Amino acid sequence: MKKNYVLIILMALITNPVFSQLIITYDGNCPQIGDVFFQSYFNEQIDPGPSGENQNWVFSTVNIFETGVYEAMDPSETPFGNIFTESNIAYNIDNQESFNYGYNTSTESVNNGTGFNSKDQLIIHYTNPSTLMIYPFSYNNTFSDTYFGSYTFEGLETHESGTSNVIADGWGSIITPAATYNNVLRVKTEREHIDSVFMEDMFLYATITNYTDFAWYAPNIKSPVFAITLSNCTGVCDTVGYYTTSTQQVVNIEDNIEDFKVYPNPASDKILLSFYTNKTGKITISVVDLTGKEILQYQRNLILNGLQSFDLSLNKLENGLYFVKIDNGNSTSSKKIIVR
Repeated sequence: MKKNYVLIILMALITNPVFSQLIITYDGNCPQIGDVFFQSYFNEQIDPGPSGENQNWVFSTVNIFETGVYEAMDPSETPFGNIFTESNIAYNIDNQESFNYGYNTSTESVNNGTGFNSKDQLIIHYTNPSTLMIYPFSYNNTFSDTYFGSYTFEGLETHESGTSNVIADGWGSIITPAATYNNVLRVKTEREHIDSVFMEDMFLYATITNYTDFAWYAPNIKSPVFAITLSNCTGVCDTVGYYTTSTQQVVNIEDNIEDFKVYPNPASDKILLSFYTNKTGKITISVVDLTGKEILQYQRNLILNGLQSFDLSLNKLENGLYFVKIDNGNSTSSKKIIVR
């Protein structure tokens, strides 16, 4: 009987591998300026699966409807950096008109608001910012937060407010259409968002939307590898989400690449790359499309460190948006280019 019991335990260990629990940290999981994340988006109803320990979430059959690039930027290089002066990072998707602004520290990541670079240049600037994450954050950790901001559009003033309750409710492994990740941590956020509309200080109406967000974090990837948002507004439910297909992340070490410039931009037949490096040896220059696929790659040997410049032919590229990436083996840097 004792022998059979030991065999049962052994088989359980073989068929159900035990994963360690990820701790979300600033160094391991918070985006840095220059990080680029290639993502695929979906809008189908998906069951986020169970909470708890040692889970195995499988989302390998998700159907995508769009791909995009999520870029972390220096606020000073964006249209509203002079307004969101308290921010130390900005985010943009596919060079679109909206820019999100945040302030990241070793203990928390907050959202300061959004600027829309359209004809009307709508700006939502939170006077009470929204806390997105605290560091470190591990299984069963929780925090709650409130936020508030206001803006005026077409003569109507809108007060945007909300509350959020966040918990790391599960850990284990996840399978996405792009990859399998072990030692992931799932973070669940329940939000109530209220838009209260006024005209000349007279209250008109309020819209309340309830959101439930699920985000899966993997070791040393500075964006969730999979995310689902479930929303409910006046009985109308919706589901959207994304998964990360590949990343280009900045490495902050001594052997770095500085002052990386690309011109002209937009370009047609060729571009000139210039940058400073204090490391000699092989350097790899590559061009990546919006899906994260490498289209071109060149390798050069640097004999002397300091200012470097290279011509790069674009004749093999179709018109569109790309990223040029430089990698010296220890540090990477990338720039967005438009070919037309």
